[in-house]
Amino acid sequence: MTLAQRTISLDIDSIVSCRGRDWRVTHIPASDHVLAEDLETGSRDRLTIQEILDGASPSPDVPQTEVVERPDLSDFTEEQWTEATRRHKIIESLVDKEDLSRSDVAAMAKRSGASTSTLYRWLGDYRTTRQISALIPARRGPKKGTKRLDQNAELVIRTVIEDTFLTKQRRKASTAIVEIRKRCRSAGITPPPESTIRRRFAEIPAAAMLRRRGHNEEAANRFRPIIGHFPGADQPLAVVQMDHTKLDVIVVDDTTRRPLGRPYITVALDVYSRMVLGFYVSMEAAGAMAAGLCLTMAILPKDRFLDAVGVSGKWPAYGLMRSVHLDNAKEFRGNVLKRAFDEYAIDLKLRPAKTPHFGGHIERFMGRLANLMHTLPGTTFSSPSKRKGYDAEKEATLTLGEVERFITEFIVNVYHRDFHDGVQMTPIDRWTSAIAGDDLTPGIGLPKIPTDARKLAIDFLPFEERTIQKYGLVIEGIHYYHEVLSPLIGSQDPVTGKPRKYVVRYDPRDMSQVYLSDPDTASTHPIPYRDTSRPKASLWSIRQATVEARRRGLATVDEDAIFAALDRQDALVAEAAAATKDVRKTFQRRVTTNGPAIAKTAKQAPTSHPARPIHPAPAPVLKDDLASLFATPAVPFDDIAVSKPRNEGADE
Repeated sequence: MTLAQRTISLDIDSIVSCRGRDWRVTHIPASDHVLAEDLETGSRDRLTIQEILDGASPSPDVPQTEVVERPDLSDFTEEQWTEATRRHKIIESLVDKEDLSRSDVAAMAKRSGASTSTLYRWLGDYRTTRQISALIPARRGPKKGTKRLDQNAELVIRTVIEDTFLTKQRRKASTAIVEIRKRCRSAGITPPPESTIRRRFAEIPAAAMLRRRGHNEEAANRFRPIIGHFPGADQPLAVVQMDHTKLDVIVVDDTTRRPLGRPYITVALDVYSRMVLGFYVSMEAAGAMAAGLCLTMAILPKDRFLDAVGVSGKWPAYGLMRSVHLDNAKEFRGNVLKRAFDEYAIDLKLRPAKTPHFGGHIERFMGRLANLMHTLPGTTFSSPSKRKGYDAEKEATLTLGEVERFITEFIVNVYHRDFHDGVQMTPIDRWTSAIAGDDLTPGIGLPKIPTDARKLAIDFLPFEERTIQKYGLVIEGIHYYHEVLSPLIGSQDPVTGKPRKYVVRYDPRDMSQVYLSDPDTASTHPIPYRDTSRPKASLWSIRQATVEARRRGLATVDEDAIFAALDRQDALVAEAAAATKDVRKTFQRRVTTNGPAIAKTAKQAPTSHPARPIHPAPAPVLKDDLASLFATPAVPFDDIAVSKPRNEGADE
């Protein structure tokens, strides 16, 4: 397997593997499927993008049981990653250049200081993968957890940059470099090379540097979009805006039906077409984890997701985007998320604080979504005055899964099919015409998509660092073990001599297995529960069960206590189903949706906790309400030049 996986780029005459056979693409009539000819029989058929992706790689929703022979993104050192991104910038203009000549490569080689043959090698490596990690230098760097530059020297660099360079006195970088080296010598620290110090300066965001050095007006002029037109959004996936908010509705627990609070939602929206590319709803506060999971959904086809939540309709938006604009929040500044963006050549841009015009399109969608939440039972409305006399917790009846389905129904069958003044058509028509073409303009072709969907999902997952003990490893109080861990038990860091920590990634929606990265073998291993009889559970449900166990006065909340709490929650829903008519009706809907496992729970006390799916399929409790609610046409926004508060008006 190559260091980084390939991407699918479909054009006329492309050869793809699907249904166990090879096909030649003959036509691209839409953005969600192609027409192709079977190379063996000559027959023709319609192939969906999901089918083609499945032919190239297993789905991310299928538990990974085999070892992935590739390093985790976090295994690379800062020096390795900096060098890979530098190489990518050098060859970026050459990668897709038509009629690329040797003189073009030679000219770039002369400007960059690299040889022509080196640039050809970089181009070959990158073109086969389309990922930054393909350009990682071949030589091995320091082991995970170490840096070539002394940590004390790093501290001196950061201190001088903060105290001397990022000030309104606007001292020169050369002055700061002299001061850094002077302080290092005084403290008995080996002074870092000037090139290393200058790389630290280069890591400072340009807009932040300008503002900290007193150039507020220049920062605004350089980074503020042109009013009425978002620069760069010239085609689908060119610019994607991402934002998060707390929904104005209280959800209830799936088992006890007790109020849990207001969930968070993270949304990714394509500026060119106004198509929603993906979203993620959770009870956890929005942050880098939610952004990664939202982006994974945005890049991949939505067929399986729509089936899981029980929504009929088409959602043809998918593909690797050119840039993503995120809220300028501290949780999005981490190197882990940034490195995942770099790996897939996605330009990550952080919006300056208090500049809503930078995210006008996503803000307007969020405003319309907020108004929609005000129609649901358990809404908190937009202010205390508006909910006066309304007990939101008492009226709350919807679970997180049901709210997720409600939002999906709105996006797929309402928002995407509404006429938008800003694009003078519906978002789905705008997307389709740009991809497949229309009577006036040829299409740009189908978006690129990673073939290894599971690798994509893992790359954006959150992680913890853990040592390997005799019992394996522990995440959130749950033990994990596999025989592959045996050689790693008690291992020491080769540099520090301390117990070695390994990167362990996890999917918060399904904690039944985690993914351990072994930098020595450049492999990622799936590690299941130590007790494989345990049922699947989400991170949220595990944390909720932990809190419930502590309320019972337990001195120690161990794994047995956590899963016992989960079992008690199932028993409570069975009791509630027999006691309350309304809850019994809701319970019956869950039986219809989730199958006989829950029906059995209603008849007898459970001996084990039923499996909790990664995407719980919510009950169709809102079907009748949706028909009447969505019958009223939405009032469009004015042009983006008119700024409106989030909770007022509809989308443009």
